Amino acid sequence: VLIKYKIRHISQLKQWIIQYNSDKLTVAYATRKRVKKMGRKVSFDEKKQIVQWTINHQNNYKEAASKYDISYQRVYSWVRKYLHDHNWEVLKYNRGRNKDKEPTNELERLRKRVRE
Repeated sequence: VLIKYKIRHISQLKQWIIQYNSDKLTVAYATRKRVKKMGRKVSFDEKKQIVQWTINHQNNYKEAASKYDISYQRVYSWVRKYLHDHNWEVLKYNRGRNKDKEPTNELERLRKRVRE
């Protein structure tokens, strides 16, 4: 058994046997690594609708997540952002917005040159 399962010492095996017989050790089966499912695309108008619905229903994030088929974390994040600024613009997708913007100071110009 030690060689087959590459267990280093017999004392470890004895300890597992004692724990298993006293119902303190359960057998763990190898599990497959779960692949994270990508969330669906949500438009700006739909985000507004989801946030408004959540606020109207006493911040029930769980129900909003199941109703609109998105994650609890996304609903919570959008509501928190909106309540912080009370501005719908914070829900817009801003990734890569400043990509082609010209550098404003010497340090930014040098960093851009290094990247190029």
